[in-house]
Amino acid sequence: WGEQTDSCESADWYNAGYVVMNGANPNMTRTADCHFVSELRMGGAKLVVCAPDYSQVTKYADLLVPLKAGTDTAFWMGVNHVILKEYFVDRKVQYFEDYVRAYTDLPNLVKLEKGKDGYEIGRYLRACDLAEYAGEDNPEWKFCMWDEKTNKARVVNGGMGYRYPQKHESHGKWNTLLKDGMTGEDITPALSVLDIKDDAIEVVFYELDKPERYKRQVPVKFIETKEGRVPVATVFDINIANVGVARKGLSGDYCKNYDDDKGFSPAWQEKYTGIGRDTIIQVGREFASNAEVTKGRSMVICGASFNHWYHSDLMYRSGMNAL
Repeated sequence: WGEQTDSCESADWYNAGYVVMNGANPNMTRTADCHFVSELRMGGAKLVVCAPDYSQVTKYADLLVPLKAGTDTAFWMGVNHVILKEYFVDRKVQYFEDYVRAYTDLPNLVKLEKGKDGYEIGRYLRACDLAEYAGEDNPEWKFCMWDEKTNKARVVNGGMGYRYPQKHESHGKWNTLLKDGMTGEDITPALSVLDIKDDAIEVVFYELDKPERYKRQVPVKFIETKEGRVPVATVFDINIANVGVARKGLSGDYCKNYDDDKGFSPAWQEKYTGIGRDTIIQVGREFASNAEVTKGRSMVICGASFNHWYHSDLMYRSGMNAL
């Protein structure tokens, strides 16, 4: 994040190799800092500006993406589709996998629950669901990952329950070290359970303002909880299914290719953003390829223009997913 929500100082923009700017016009609103944008080019960075008009900052851009106002979420969802397909499914980038295992909730386990139309996404699997973690402090706020070493669900450090301990022995465990929160043993979290699944279950997914529902298979493990045997999936596997990226051995309403108008594909976003699918594919590939080569030096700079839109939090989250 270069700006707006939780940010570095503007001088750190020098460290970026690829920058996408949404909802920001630093020449007008960040006059003291806008020179850093022009100077990005000195370090060889590429700048993509997403704006409905030819704003002042656009004069620095290598690529202008004239999105319809307020459609930044659709833009990023199309980009995320490309990144997940080409850098996590078609081939695996070890640096990316190691990073998201250590620093995101993508390996966290989520319970799938039966709804009126089939299985739907439920809550995180938590310490309070598992008998072996009985007596844990704040068990409703401690979350689980699937440990590849022991082949079972384990509560991992980093949950909010470790931030506000009620018992003295819990103090000081609020960190993102990949360790069992009770025993302190190292764990190796599974990003996906596709290759070790117990079953593949059809899950219902929804798409923006459309009334229809999509059903896509998601790989699951079955966990014995206090309420009985329940299927769980990783956030990563649910995310892959949500954006409609097809994977071997899973059936359902997945996208056949980038021209398939569903599942947050590059073709899907066109009707919202007014931007052709080829541009989305280009930005997705450049953003991720730069991050792969430079070990993460891709950046998103946002402005407060996001905050004028209902569900602006989802605009931020869709960009965070790409990061």
